[in-house]
Amino acid sequence: MRHLYICLVALCIVAVGSPAARAQAPPTPGCDFGTAEAELDVAGVRATLQNTGALIDYDDYRVPKRSQERTLYSANLWVSGVADGEFRMAGTQYGPWEFWPGPLDANGPATPATCAANDRIWTVTASDLAAYEATGTASDELAAWPVGLGAPFFVDADGDGQQDAAEPTVSLDVGDPGYGSRRLDLGAGERPVVFGRQTAWWVMNDAGGEHESFGTAPLGIEVRATAWVHGSAAAPELGESTFYRYEVINRS
Repeated sequence: MRHLYICLVALCIVAVGSPAARAQAPPTPGCDFGTAEAELDVAGVRATLQNTGALIDYDDYRVPKRSQERTLYSANLWVSGVADGEFRMAGTQYGPWEFWPGPLDANGPATPATCAANDRIWTVTASDLAAYEATGTASDELAAWPVGLGAPFFVDADGDGQQDAAEPTVSLDVGDPGYGSRRLDLGAGERPVVFGRQTAWWVMNDAGGEHESFGTAPLGIEVRATAWVHGSAAAPELGESTFYRYEVINRS
């Protein structure tokens, strides 16, 4: 398995390839496109997120948040590669999309059931975490943080608010106990990685349906997406910036 990390700070089109991809693509099972939305809404940002491969909702990206003008119109994740001489592409301009919700696993492509079960964007805030530390009561989003799908977390067993030196930041993957279904064990000191004041996380794949925009076979990739707002008082300009990270995993 290969991991590729991509950080996007502004509007970008990114193309990456993997020589490990097979020439024979997995069948496409006909998942429904994702319908989940979430909003980054702290500091000077109001930005709607989608889990279709579109980076933003073109009608609702406002920075500063009270602006009446759209700051960005559209941005999408593009991934391409060549497998045994065959070009493949996952991306879009304004649809139809070429990413579907949910992970891929070692047994093959996504199914409509796994796509539908993971049609969600999870969000946590620094305030959620502070409230839990103060009261022991977890918000719904904090309790549901999907570490079994690969959402980043760390271990703070001694309760000092810092990652334990012996425990690296963890991300579960295929074959790990609890992959797919496990949530945070807050009582054991597990905590989500919260970048800045608000962090959103979701997972997509490019094998859930036909690639209608570019007309190629799927790459067979799983994409774990993280979006966040810093909202730092020490650096006000970061309060009007959104950040995005994609972890692209070759499952083919």
